[in-house]
Amino acid sequence: MYGYASATGRDEVGDDPGWLSRTFERYPERVRQAVSSALREPAELYHSPVHEVRLPTWHRGAVVLIGDAAHSLAPVWAQGAALAIEDALVLAQLLATRDDWASLGREFEERRRPRVQHVQRMTDRLSRSAALPGWLRELVLPVVGPRSYRDTYTPLKVPVATTSG
Repeated sequence: MYGYASATGRDEVGDDPGWLSRTFERYPERVRQAVSSALREPAELYHSPVHEVRLPTWHRGAVVLIGDAAHSLAPVWAQGAALAIEDALVLAQLLATRDDWASLGREFEERRRPRVQHVQRMTDRLSRSAALPGWLRELVLPVVGPRSYRDTYTPLKVPVATTSG
């Protein structure tokens, strides 16, 4: 089983896996049962801080990094797999349409970096809002939510690659 839990503003995440029970104590019964099941064998649990990858360049010579190797994100917005698939589509299109691959890494990066940076900024924003006290989130999000939604998703409606039939 894989799970992601933000312990921001809650108990410290230490060697005691009991923080999971406390984190999910208000979740539906099915979630609490899954957590309880996982806690039966605490030695099998693995937890660590979230690490992101933000590299200054994604290519060197004939090597081009894509997906998490180039730009892993915190899982708060669940966009990592989507970005990796987009990277693969764009890279495949470039490989299929270029005879000279010498500048391919630079071109790939020029096409992908703005979108990836947008998703990184939105992930950072979501992480910051998740860290707010609950009462403040409930007060602010209904007001700023619709604009934030548009700011977040409108740029993602632009296709990253085209297909030819």
